[in-house]
Formats: sequence, structure tokens, C-alpha cells
Amino acid sequence: MKILFLKCRYIRYTIVMLLFAPIAVSAAQGTIAVKGQSITMKQAIKIIENTSDYTFFFKASDIDDTSRKDIDCKGTIDEVLSVIFKGSDVNYVVKEHEIIIKVNKPAVSQQKKTRIISGVVTDSSDGTPIIGANIKVKGSNTGVISDIDGNYSTLNPQSYYFQRIQTLEDE
Repeated sequence: MKILFLKCRYIRYTIVMLLFAPIAVSAAQGTIAVKGQSITMKQAIKIIENTSDYTFFFKASDIDDTSRKDIDCKGTIDEVLSVIFKGSDVNYVVKEHEIIIKVNKPAVSQQKKTRIISGVVTDSSDGTPIIGANIKVKGSNTGVISDIDGNYSTLNPQSYYFQRIQTLEDE
């Protein structure tokens, strides 16, 4: 049942492509022509590869395969690619018969997440607050001193961890 469904789906897709995307391409004497209605960037790339000596290198997930446009252009590889990639964030480099495609993605700021670490430093024998105790974030130069009530508060980047307890004993 599933195989029959997949075969029918493939046949329907092929018929739709033949009816709605008539494509003519030629690559003669350095001139490339791409003509088609409602084709994706990947389809245009495939057409150029099949009809010329050019080979494309790109990450499949980088190329938008959902937007379609009508393409009718003829010229050098640079002219044709500029028409195909117009309005997108795609850049390309042509080296002889190899075309390397790269997508400019907006840089995402990689800020370190911080959290506030706070607590109270007390004497373990009677629970009284300890004034002026040094509290340090391990692996960094960040540290604070407890206040008159033994309270402290510091920002701790997630890349560091906090050493919670340090016991001091009288000799």
C-alpha cells in the first residue's frame, strides 16, 4: 500500500514538473541559458550542472528550495547566477568549472548566559552570619565579600561553576 502511494506520488510530481516547468537550457561556447517557469534555485543549479561542465559545491540546507521564480536568462555563468540568486543571501565563487556557493546568515550574538548566585555565609556551630567572608567563582577572577548579615550576591557566567562550601576551623 505504501509503495503504491509512493509510486503515485512520484508519477504526479513528474507530470506536474513536465506541465508547469518547461525548461530550456543550453551551454554552448561559454554561453549558458536557463529558461523555466516556477523553478527553485536547486532546480536551476541542477539544470546548469546537467547541461554544462560546471560543478556546484554547497550545503543542501543552505539553498532555499521553497521559493520559486520564473527564470529566462542567457549569458556567462556570472550573469546567469546573478539572475538566479537575485534577492537572496547567496554568494558564489567561480573557479574554472567549479562554483562554490555560500549563504550569508546573520551573525547571532553568542553572549554568555549569566545567572545570579546569592546566599548567606554562616558559622556552622551556632548559625551566626559571618561578616567579610570571601566568596569566589572557581576558575575566574570574580569574587565578592559577604556583608554585615553574611549575605552575598554575584553574577556567574554559565561556563564557570561555583564552589559552594569551604569550611574554616580554628586550630
